Amino acid sequence: MKIASILRRAKRFMIVRPRGIDNRQLGDQARDRQDWQAASLAYGHHLARYPNDFAIWVQAGHAYREQSCWEEADKAYRSAAAINADDSDLWLHRGHLAKSRGDFQSAMSCYRASYSLDGNVAAESEILSSSNSPGRGGIIDGFTNGLLTGWAVDLDFPDDPVDVEIFRGDELLATVRANIHRAHDVTGGPERQPSGFMVDIDDRVSFGDVIRARTKRGKVPLSPASLTVNHVSAIETWRTRNDDLTDDVIDILRAGCAREVGDRSLTFILTLDRQNTPALLGLLKDLRSQWCNRWEAIWISDSGTPTDLVGVLEDAAGNDSRVRRVVVPDAETAISRLAIAASQAVGDAIVLIDRPIRLEPETVYRLLDVTTDTCQISYADTAVMESAFDSVSHFSLRPSFSLDYLHSYPYFLDLVCFEASLLKYLLSSLVEPIESILLFDLTLRAVEETKAVGHIPAVLCRASPISIPEGDRPAMVRAIAGHLRRSRSTGSVGVNDQEHGFMVTYPRPAGSILIIVPTRNRADLLRTCLDSVWRTCGDLRIDIVVIDHQSDETDTTTYLDSIKGRVEIMPYSGAFNFARMNNVAFERFGRDHDFVLFMNNDIEAIEPGWLGRIASLAAREEIGIVGANLIYADRRIQHSGVVVGLSGAADHAHRYEQLEDFDGNRRPGRDHSLASTREYSAVTAACMIMRCEVFRAVQGFDEELAIGFNDTDLCLRVRESGYRILNDGRTVLYHHESATRARSGELDHPRDTALFVSRWRSFLAAGDPAYNPQLSQVTAHRPGTLRDARFPARVWFPRSERRRSPVTPRHAPRPTVLS
Repeated sequence: MKIASILRRAKRFMIVRPRGIDNRQLGDQARDRQDWQAASLAYGHHLARYPNDFAIWVQAGHAYREQSCWEEADKAYRSAAAINADDSDLWLHRGHLAKSRGDFQSAMSCYRASYSLDGNVAAESEILSSSNSPGRGGIIDGFTNGLLTGWAVDLDFPDDPVDVEIFRGDELLATVRANIHRAHDVTGGPERQPSGFMVDIDDRVSFGDVIRARTKRGKVPLSPASLTVNHVSAIETWRTRNDDLTDDVIDILRAGCAREVGDRSLTFILTLDRQNTPALLGLLKDLRSQWCNRWEAIWISDSGTPTDLVGVLEDAAGNDSRVRRVVVPDAETAISRLAIAASQAVGDAIVLIDRPIRLEPETVYRLLDVTTDTCQISYADTAVMESAFDSVSHFSLRPSFSLDYLHSYPYFLDLVCFEASLLKYLLSSLVEPIESILLFDLTLRAVEETKAVGHIPAVLCRASPISIPEGDRPAMVRAIAGHLRRSRSTGSVGVNDQEHGFMVTYPRPAGSILIIVPTRNRADLLRTCLDSVWRTCGDLRIDIVVIDHQSDETDTTTYLDSIKGRVEIMPYSGAFNFARMNNVAFERFGRDHDFVLFMNNDIEAIEPGWLGRIASLAAREEIGIVGANLIYADRRIQHSGVVVGLSGAADHAHRYEQLEDFDGNRRPGRDHSLASTREYSAVTAACMIMRCEVFRAVQGFDEELAIGFNDTDLCLRVRESGYRILNDGRTVLYHHESATRARSGELDHPRDTALFVSRWRSFLAAGDPAYNPQLSQVTAHRPGTLRDARFPARVWFPRSERRRSPVTPRHAPRPTVLS
């Protein structure tokens, strides 16, 4: 009996289509002829049988509102909100309803809720039209999923960015710069100074807190004057998740764990010193509270261990035979001390603890459930503590294992579990161990030997933030270099000084690169794009093909004529089909090239060497596609990988996060994700590179996906063929136009979305392995509900065989090359 069956998450609502009389259809027909009474009656009959049909609750609310049946409309909208509270249109209509009833305060709350979800113009117009001082100070959009958003202006200094202060009472919680571009602000549109802000205060507020904001320089309050936090934070939800478990339920849990684990057990080897005595005592307390009692704890000492410390630990152990002291000779090295302790361990799996850490009650069970002779290493998620162990700062909710990510940063070393025989083998056979960072060195060596690495998407421990002391960096570089050498990799490693991580560099490939750039008009964008490529690519062998999709502006046609001979111009006519035009260009010009780089005309390269770096990553045999960090003109993240399932189908990772702090220093992002080279399931074709052989093997883009998700679909098919997809956080380029085009609706593609979702339904259901399932599917990289998170472990197999044959084509036959 799994723990998940005892603490089962609530089942998702499912809509079952009616049989017989289709009252839903009857209601829609009555709505179309504006027979609101008949519509509300038909919708009511439908909802009596299918009460979880969100869309029809909304339609019923509309029908009642048209009849001025305010109470019935309000009930219908509230029923819809109980099913899906993240629909901006629903909040907009609730605002209209409250406004019709004369409840302007409630209307403003609804409009702000609508605007906070997607920044829609209709809600913003309602907010601004009711503001007491429109455009003077600014507006708080709302507080959603831990993020406070809004905009702020200072008309006395219109060309300067505004700093906004966030208060709880008289306590200053945060200061944030309002420098996010928002095309529909009252500040005059995209030509004016960016004025939006977004700040994470989830870990600083609690349910019921009243917060307010004002401009820092002018002390002008933002509207509304105060905002009440009306949701419980993810931290509070997680902290109280087991409060309702009775002793009887815990007894059932313990019995279930015992049946599942059988005679397997887990050994903790503790190497903490005297200064960590409180943490060690707390750890022993946590072990005694485990739901699974199949554990032992070995703490290592020698003749120099203080007598009073020995006494304290023995008193803490009491008569518990599972807590043992192993005395080692004074002259032994750190590695030999561990080897002696491991040789006396009886557990089937071993956890090494060399830093203060606290354990959650399900830790032993979850680690034993995953770490076996099949999956020989496992790690979990962490509640990060800034100081005291009872105060959570944030969560490290990690992806499935990524070796490139581990090369960039030791992102999971607070709780690592090894299969016992593997660890004992490593400890007895290590050559030149690096003892100052022994756990990191052991983890890299274990990855070389393991059959699989498992990630347990559950918060199993509390620990201080992972950091790399200055003195340990050279040792960690040596550990990574040794790992690369033993793995017969051509990479070399160095310290990434600015972001305090590491960067593995591979030899620049000698092959030629075909760069394909589709365009239509906008000579200014294309000129900036091409000039930046020529300026930054040095002596790389590149050929550029510009796909001219019916450009008819004089500036563009003149510019295209001027660059003929330096680039190939391929005319393309007909309806816009991104997949088809790129396939055609590759077929015509890609035959004699080794790599193909797909690039939007609104990309601008920034630093020399970027193309050589991502090409060197794409040249590795196991890598299929490589993407890069793309930023808006205001230097916020537009793309740092793609999360499949985010926002319904797929969306960009870390969108809108700041690349730099106020002083211009590069921000590595939480868990160093923005500055690392790491795996994703997909990257954007706005800038992606791959070997031509890989593109041919999967038969190119799927031309049925004319506008949307053709790049994500390509990545998933490449991944399905056994290759890995990387995003390189060290490569940064501008992506100029996407901030405004996405808001204008030019990129809407409902047919492509439906086709993509249908095709990859099983992948969406399983969840993106590069994205922790405890994170929100609505707001990227924000914790979702952690109360009932009991997701199965995800396993990475380092030596999985790639399928060498092409995958089954999913698109129409290849078109005739256009002239």
